[in-house]
Amino acid sequence: MGWASDYASTIVVSPYDEAKSPVVSVFGGDEFNCDTATVLKPGNYNSRDLKLNNIDPEEIRGFRVPQGLVLEIFDQDYQGGVSGFIQGSSTPSSQVDLYAHKKNNQPDQAQANLGKFYRKVQSIKIGRADEIYPITARWVALDSSWGNALKVSVLQGLQIDNTKVSTQTFSASLTLGYKYTTGNPVTGSHEFSVEATVGFQLENSISNSIQKATQVTTEKNCPDKDGGKITMYQFQLSAEGAVYGAENYICRYGANADSAPSCVSYLKCADSECTKCK
Repeated sequence: MGWASDYASTIVVSPYDEAKSPVVSVFGGDEFNCDTATVLKPGNYNSRDLKLNNIDPEEIRGFRVPQGLVLEIFDQDYQGGVSGFIQGSSTPSSQVDLYAHKKNNQPDQAQANLGKFYRKVQSIKIGRADEIYPITARWVALDSSWGNALKVSVLQGLQIDNTKVSTQTFSASLTLGYKYTTGNPVTGSHEFSVEATVGFQLENSISNSIQKATQVTTEKNCPDKDGGKITMYQFQLSAEGAVYGAENYICRYGANADSAPSCVSYLKCADSECTKCK
């Protein structure tokens, strides 16, 4: 009848309302087997904290993240190193088996592959979903020139002063995807959603720049080509007043100069003027 424990002499079962007090379940067994397991409230947990909560970080193999929470996992102690994000949901997509991700080595529609964290999680951070902010992205025309080379002072990096956005929430929000706006207010524009895998790749590319939380001005140049029109475009992200200007920029010439690049991220550009996408 059931199983016996050498350690537990009494078990107390209490009422629990997940909607009011959500917690993350952490599993030490593959496929959510409870070799060891614990539940954690929102907060930061280093390796020592995890051990005090009866889970060895080197044995962490899976999570269940309920709706209302966002989990960030790190491969170094004290929330350092490479990180990955899991957004809570009321569907099975909030259950992440790190072994399955490692074995399949393929991302699903909800998030990028997390298999590299299998038995390598050293610290975690649990936040509330209301700390996730919708991010919008667009290509911005910085300046134009006719018949001459173009030199522009470009602001690049993340500006979060006087906003409620932090570097952590900006990164977490980006890994969950973003809204991309194409066109312009004069000729017409429309917005559509970009999937989380693209946001995750972009966050990995700019994570070091995001963590600095500073904007710097640099001189960027577009050389002249045949004396025609030149326009410089920069890829920008924004969320609740926070603005990120990418280090990458695109020079477009002639007929292309009057329209923004075609791709939802500079990482997707397949040619120098970003007229084709990967």
